[in-house]
Amino acid sequence: MNPIMMQKLSRQWPMVIALIIALIVFLSEPALVDFFQKGHLNYVSLDSLAIANHSSFDYGGVGYGCEETDNLGRNYFNYFNRYPLFFAVLSRLVLQPFFGDVVAWLYAARQWMNVIFIATGLVFWLLLRALHFSRVVATASVLLTLSAPVVLKYHSMFHFDQPALLAYGLLLVVVVRKLIRPQPSLRWYLGMLFVAAMSGRSAVVLIFSLVLPVVLASWSPSPAQGESEVKVRPIRGTWAGVPLAFGSVGVATAYNVAWEARLNQVPWQSTSVVQSALLRLGFIEMSGRHVERTRWSGSAIPKILSYLFQYIYPLIVVVLLLIIICIVVQRFQCLTR
Repeated sequence: MNPIMMQKLSRQWPMVIALIIALIVFLSEPALVDFFQKGHLNYVSLDSLAIANHSSFDYGGVGYGCEETDNLGRNYFNYFNRYPLFFAVLSRLVLQPFFGDVVAWLYAARQWMNVIFIATGLVFWLLLRALHFSRVVATASVLLTLSAPVVLKYHSMFHFDQPALLAYGLLLVVVVRKLIRPQPSLRWYLGMLFVAAMSGRSAVVLIFSLVLPVVLASWSPSPAQGESEVKVRPIRGTWAGVPLAFGSVGVATAYNVAWEARLNQVPWQSTSVVQSALLRLGFIEMSGRHVERTRWSGSAIPKILSYLFQYIYPLIVVVLLLIIICIVVQRFQCLTR
């Protein structure tokens, strides 16, 4: 074989690893679904899947958890989608062929999330490469991160967080590859910022749109005397992302609220989207044992420390193994001298 061809093939080992891991992820997903598994993994998946399944165009694409009937025979839709509707509508279209069989539907939903999980890993690998980390470091970093117990437990859970994480990674890749360069492309940044804002968990994107221009302004070079300012104008134009992000999230939220108010025939202040926001922001007091556990004075800090330890445990094990190997190798070298 041609040496040049051999060299090109030898550089494709990360792609081979990615394909092998993708096959393992898809083939190891259990075919049987445990409907009685307790905890976050099961009920959040079913609630999110219900919202996605009800994201019909008959209701403007705004999904809801369940439909109830009151004593007067009136239908009432309970707990609407508070995220932008695009991922829910897309998931409904992807999973609709399997809806006739509940087990197949849930299994397909998990495999759909596996697709997003693998895509997220590839995107963050590309981000590390864009930051000029070596292939070995980028591959090891992604594999160690994705092998954390908490990631392996929840990676196939159907929810609206995973596509948001994928969008965050894509946004960072666009910033590094298309924005922080001698001839930045503002259109790429604004386009990806809009996609990230519409993917869910939009608060992160809103903060990012505010922070990025400030960070760039702190190091963006001023044009030399006689040099055109066209080169630095796109960097300054990142402030255009602020109204884009806030405006798009505001419109998407108002759209969901309007449809919920219309379908349930209630004032917009009484919709579940608005009430959920007020509750999470602390404007509405809520009591109960499950609420007390989330307070800082309750069990919140121990739980955070426990989850953090679970996340970094594989990395600690690998680091200790590397230290032991280095010590053994050094001792062996000393003995052979």
